[in-house]
Amino acid sequence: MTAEVLVPALKNSAGDFYSRAGKPAAMEAVVCAGDYSVARTVSDGTTQPSRVLFRHAAGTWQAISLGSAHYCTAEVPADIAAQLPGCS
Repeated sequence: MTAEVLVPALKNSAGDFYSRAGKPAAMEAVVCAGDYSVARTVSDGTTQPSRVLFRHAAGTWQAISLGSAHYCTAEVPADIAAQLPGCS
């Protein structure tokens, strides 16, 4: 998984994740485990970076949570969460 794939996934995800993330043009520090991925938004100087949690389902990546801390959801299995930054 690359950041180049996750930016469009963030834009196309259900909910308002893209706007809430500050409409980032880029993401970095991608970490994947199983069907989950975490990436950090690249700050444009006007917004704080945040981490976005994605889940791969039905052939696409979808943002499912966003935040700077405690953004992992209960749906992330414990063994996967232990591999993702900020999730354990």
